[in-house]
Amino acid sequence: MFDSYFSSSMPMSYGRDFSQPLVEGPTRDMGAVIAAGTSKAFVLSGESLGGNDPEAVVVALMEGRNNNGLMDDHYQGNKIAFVWSAPFPSGFVFQFFQYDKVSGQVLRDMECSNVAAGCAAYALSSGLAQLDGELSVSAFNVRTNQHMVLTPASPNAPWDTEWNVRFWQEDFTAEATGIDRENVCSMNGAEVKFWAFERGNAFVFSLYNPEEATQSLIAALNEQGGQAVLASGGDPKKSINPKVLLYTVTDVQEDAVCVSVACFFMGEKHKSLPGSGAMTLAGFLAVGHLGANPPMESSGVMRFCMKHPSGEVWVMAHRVAQGGIHQVVATEFITPATMLFDGSFVLQGAADDHG
Repeated sequence: MFDSYFSSSMPMSYGRDFSQPLVEGPTRDMGAVIAAGTSKAFVLSGESLGGNDPEAVVVALMEGRNNNGLMDDHYQGNKIAFVWSAPFPSGFVFQFFQYDKVSGQVLRDMECSNVAAGCAAYALSSGLAQLDGELSVSAFNVRTNQHMVLTPASPNAPWDTEWNVRFWQEDFTAEATGIDRENVCSMNGAEVKFWAFERGNAFVFSLYNPEEATQSLIAALNEQGGQAVLASGGDPKKSINPKVLLYTVTDVQEDAVCVSVACFFMGEKHKSLPGSGAMTLAGFLAVGHLGANPPMESSGVMRFCMKHPSGEVWVMAHRVAQGGIHQVVATEFITPATMLFDGSFVLQGAADDHG
């Protein structure tokens, strides 16, 4: 599946060794502020980090010297990504972080498809990568091992255009998503069923009307869902705060499935719907969680219209049927990305205060 984009002998990190300091040099960063979908992120060149740990730079940028840094009051407003070139021209690698002001915690091992589009815009605009023959660029999230292909609607203006974001999926089957590992969360004498697994992020999915969700239910699904992720072999760090998605299937047509969905993270409802969550939910439904009468029994593309708190997003799941088993090989959606400004700046105190 990856043959047209990646060499079979290429390391998973596109040839980068992230166990060692990346570059020795000054703490001067080249970067940009990019609005992508419902996200806004600082996207920085990884080559300009010097010997600093990226997480230390995140803290330095967010906190500053006397809490006069760039941080927003909410973690959803504190997104940073570092971008490096790949050993082949039409690719790049990146790391994505969020920062929680309340706990002072750097949220790592995260996936954000909107920010991935922002990283692609920066990589092309800054010369870290170039488009391939199909006018796409390949990317790899070092923290989640997610391969993706991003295609700009306007190849000559990647800094301000819509992006098709396609995640390549491996082993995305009903079995891998725990269709036979149905969990039950007991709340006030009622039982709420859920499924929990890891795919980039840790996810907990429950067929439950998001409009009727209570804080106690979300807290219970967060805790018990995280335990289920861990029990299934998931990352212990990710299992602490899984993304909880509550959904209802409102309509099933031959050409599309309509879903009402809300995402909760760290106990709070997301203002929209994370692209990674939307694509994972689409794959989850496409491999068998739609029940006995899915609109398509064979290979092909399933389309999902997902209505969320601030609008809707269309997601496609590419499904292959073989031997009675359905597997999703890719998921994709479209998101806009606009570079608000770019330039260079010096990180004062990054090494002294946080290194």
